[in-house]
Amino acid sequence: MLWPWRSDAAEVIGAGLEIAALGMGHRQVAARLGLADGTVRGWIRRFRRRSEDVRRYFTVVLVALADDPVMPEPIQTPLSDAVAVVGGGRGAGPGGGGGGVKQKEKEKQVKK
Repeated sequence: MLWPWRSDAAEVIGAGLEIAALGMGHRQVAARLGLADGTVRGWIRRFRRRSEDVRRYFTVVLVALADDPVMPEPIQTPLSDAVAVVGGGRGAGPGGGGGGVKQKEKEKQVKK
């Protein structure tokens, strides 16, 4: 999926943010993704500015969608915390089968 104002796929931007959340700088992230430094630096800067809002929003979504959500522990930085909660919501909705859903919820889905 492409974001309308971006020429890179959301999956690529997400992967870059996940790498940045590990503590790598924009140059290292750009090198790993094969992209220009300035492009990746822009993603990281914009996400950092909005990271607390993103974390709050996705925490509410995770709680609303998962029967028994696993809330990510605070990690190190607002960026890494926001990336963790976005990742925690993967598959938490109906039929999602994973991500922020505890093991017993996964087992219920397998038994169906």
